[in-house]
Amino acid sequence: MKCNQCGKEMLEGSNFCSFCGHQVTEEKEMNQQSNLATSNQGNEAEENLKTKPKKWLIGVGAGIAAILLVVAGIVYYFQVQAKSWDNWVKEYEKEIATYYLSEEQVGKLASFTTQADSIERGKAQESLKQEMIDFKEQIITENEKYIKDIEAGLNQIKNDYDLTFAYADELEKLTKIQEEIQKLKESKQYPSAMEQIEVGKALGEKIQTVQSGWSVSIVQRDISQYPKVKLYLDIRDEMGNPLDQLNQKIFFLSQKDATNGAYVKREIISAMQLNENESLNMNLVADVSGSMYGNMSSVQGIMNNFVNTVQFGVGDQIALTQFSDTSFVTQNFTSDRNSIVSQINRMSAGGGTKLYDTLIESVSRVYGQSGAKCVIAFTDGLDNRSASTPEEVIRVAQNFGIPIFIIGIGYDVDHSILEYIASSTGGYYTNALNISSMQEIYNSIYRAQKQVYCLEYQADDDMMALQDISIYLRGENGGGTIQYAYTPSDDFFDMLLNNYLNSYIEALTVGDPAVMSRAGYASTDGGVFKETSQYIQKHKSKLAEQLLQAEVTHVKYIDENTYEITSEEVYDIQWTRDYNKEVANDTSEESKEAREILGRYYYPEYLNGQMIKIYKTKTLKGHYKVKKSAEGRWQIADFAGSYESLGSDVYNAHIKGEE
Repeated sequence: MKCNQCGKEMLEGSNFCSFCGHQVTEEKEMNQQSNLATSNQGNEAEENLKTKPKKWLIGVGAGIAAILLVVAGIVYYFQVQAKSWDNWVKEYEKEIATYYLSEEQVGKLASFTTQADSIERGKAQESLKQEMIDFKEQIITENEKYIKDIEAGLNQIKNDYDLTFAYADELEKLTKIQEEIQKLKESKQYPSAMEQIEVGKALGEKIQTVQSGWSVSIVQRDISQYPKVKLYLDIRDEMGNPLDQLNQKIFFLSQKDATNGAYVKREIISAMQLNENESLNMNLVADVSGSMYGNMSSVQGIMNNFVNTVQFGVGDQIALTQFSDTSFVTQNFTSDRNSIVSQINRMSAGGGTKLYDTLIESVSRVYGQSGAKCVIAFTDGLDNRSASTPEEVIRVAQNFGIPIFIIGIGYDVDHSILEYIASSTGGYYTNALNISSMQEIYNSIYRAQKQVYCLEYQADDDMMALQDISIYLRGENGGGTIQYAYTPSDDFFDMLLNNYLNSYIEALTVGDPAVMSRAGYASTDGGVFKETSQYIQKHKSKLAEQLLQAEVTHVKYIDENTYEITSEEVYDIQWTRDYNKEVANDTSEESKEAREILGRYYYPEYLNGQMIKIYKTKTLKGHYKVKKSAEGRWQIADFAGSYESLGSDVYNAHIKGEE
């Protein structure tokens, strides 16, 4: 509805324009009054005709009537003017009430209303009216700006902030802030809406501000349950101290999209500290060589005390490996405390020290376990039987991500070598003689592992695809980031191969192929199991093997249920042979090396008729076909090609029984 005088928009039903004050009903009422006067005059004339008064009476009457009419018109005019002003003020107040006014503006409006009630007509009234119109236009301009600013603020909160790393409760809070702003806008509480916009902006800035200061490193990964992946994180503050009890909500994982290179946020299944929550697998390695004879009771006491600190209730497992001239597993991974203690109490000392080879074997054995893992060795460190070197121990442990913790036993300990191995693999070295209580070992080794965080997430189904991920920890007062890339198939088939080969070594040691079938890493219907079983039956009395290293060097995809893998395997082999029949006149390189070593210690005539033990390392290249069973388990099934010999080296030989 528009005013027919100034053209401004008016509220529907208004009688006066709040801008120019024009009364839309004024002309209509005056026309009605004029018609009424004309009608009255006609009636009087008719009556005069009827009565025909005297002319002078008629003149006097007409004069009086004219005077009365003028007076009535004047009175009516002033009444209309007064009514017009009052109505304009009311319409003005009604319209301005539809806008937001500050407290100061509310006071000014009240002042206008007070003046309007008492102001005299004329220039003063016109001046006040113009002032009120200007005031209203100012209010409208300010309100329009408020609305524009609020809409811009809402848009900024919705679209301008990177909420990739927002906590769930922050996203919920941000949604509520937006809803509150909208409600305040609709109820014209513009300043309150602007205050909420600032709250929303501050939260958005907080969310997208990258936190730093923490060091984050991935110490292990477990893909045994792929595509579920567990990453084990060491998290430390600016001072290098481990951070405890971090909430899962601060962990974020993003994976790089191979198509566009952008990092896409992935759901984290869980993120928690190992302590009391996640299992830890420990391969305890005990030196039972002759040099440990005087310290055996101390070793047993320290190991038993250590076992008593283990959290078996959350799935922690321990295996026990002993070594002297050779290594032998006396307890596979178990959570049975009594069984472990029983095996520890049966240990006895004697023979040489095959420390480095045993550490490598122990690393490969614990590597196949699901969950966090480590090797803890108790030794004097005086190695005199290994084919491997400390550098090879470190390389294998680093490759598999297994820390080696070493506790030196006795006074005559090779501290430098043991500390070198431990520190280079992410472990820790200490001497038992410097320990006042078992609690110190617990704190320095076991607790160090339990402070690690396990982050579990769902990876892509394609094991052959590179997993390029970014992990971000966004704490309240700090945070850290790490970029990490790996190919799942490398780990997955490495673990499968090592688990299978360790089950084969165990079966060969006891002379029973059923050990492999119980382990389940080789398909009992496949060619690998059948050929290996025959090999074990043929050589079980003459051959002892120890797996030193095994690594998958190539993976080939065949179909969703079949892969072919190529491996490099290093074995420590002990052959028992008749010197006269199998060594003295044999032209093989192996026999030549054995005769050279034997000649350093024995006269030729002394070797006649003797059984000789020959120690050698052998490197083989294997070719396997890996298949998924009907139950969904990946197993070594068939040979994809013959074994290839990559090298052999005899490193020791002596008469059997003279170890």
